Amino acid sequence: MIMKKIILSVAAISSLMFASCTNDADQISEAQKEQNAIGFSTYSMLSKGTPIGSNEDFKNSGKNFEVVGFIAGNATEYMRAQISFKNLVWDYVNSFDKAYWPNKGEKLNFYAITPYTDFHPGINGNAINYAADAATVTYTIPTTTSEQQDLMYASTAALSKPASGGNVTLPFKHALNQVHFKAKTESKNLHVDIAENGIELCNINSKGTFTFPKEEAIGSWQIQVTPTTFRATSEAKTINTNSESLSAIEVSSAADVLMLMPQSLTAWNPAGEVNSTASTQAGAYLKINCKLYTKVGNDKVYYHGTDANYAFMYVPFSGTGMDGMGKKITYTLIFGGGFTDEGQPILTPITFDTTVENWVDAVPDVDIPTQKPVTFPLAN
Repeated sequence: MIMKKIILSVAAISSLMFASCTNDADQISEAQKEQNAIGFSTYSMLSKGTPIGSNEDFKNSGKNFEVVGFIAGNATEYMRAQISFKNLVWDYVNSFDKAYWPNKGEKLNFYAITPYTDFHPGINGNAINYAADAATVTYTIPTTTSEQQDLMYASTAALSKPASGGNVTLPFKHALNQVHFKAKTESKNLHVDIAENGIELCNINSKGTFTFPKEEAIGSWQIQVTPTTFRATSEAKTINTNSESLSAIEVSSAADVLMLMPQSLTAWNPAGEVNSTASTQAGAYLKINCKLYTKVGNDKVYYHGTDANYAFMYVPFSGTGMDGMGKKITYTLIFGGGFTDEGQPILTPITFDTTVENWVDAVPDVDIPTQKPVTFPLAN
């Protein structure tokens, strides 16, 4: 123990002596080294109202990103670091990870991904593999909406040290889509109450492998068949209060956004199988907890649910628009149909068929006899 203390003391003294002997040349060398440090700035490629839609959103989000660099033509990582926004700049979280531009002018490829916490430690089995020619991400969407993240990525072509300084600009893109819901009715006589958190998306895939290349390009997904149910965050809503415009109103939360992978879906076919229910088929569908009714004076006539209870309605869902990335997709529910779990129609509108015939005489001509006039004798 005494020997360890002596060694530590000597090391400390040596460190102090080294610092005190630093000359002007050393200070200039350190300044040049710092100018050669690799710094980072970011921008978002998209501005479609996604959870992170601008640089300011990104800076204020509190999300760190991981960046990895390769020397062009070399399969070994040149650098790996976690970067956060602090003191008005993007900076290294750990100063020991700070990297510098190669002195020989080699070019560097960079990959970056956020949020850092989804991969370190990897939650839900999430993992990322960096290679010189591409980065591959294994990712699972959490079923709880509040835990879902705006997965973003960036990559660059081979870069030399910028003439204006050492900063690398990372063009982040969105790897997922966000999904919103509006609702309206097709008749001013129909009223709909939707329960709190009453919209579920069923048989939606939740896991996939994402690849983004080493140049500034759009990545691609390989989706695994992982039928999952997601529930949109929403307050209880009443749709249509005798509005003449029948305009759609927002149902899902704009703050707690539903984030889903891009994918192609096959909608549930209510008539597809005999003696089956929506939950036993592979097709995608919406499960909506709601009441349907009309008003007669102060009374309500219920078509679905009761005054005291909501009931589930099942609607085939094809996921139109979900096959791309970085989209804000709004689905408008138009109430006036829907099915039970067994595929039976819930609401059938009253329709009318009419026929029109030509005018015809009601009966043939008829003689109507009248009595002869009554005569009276003249008075004398």
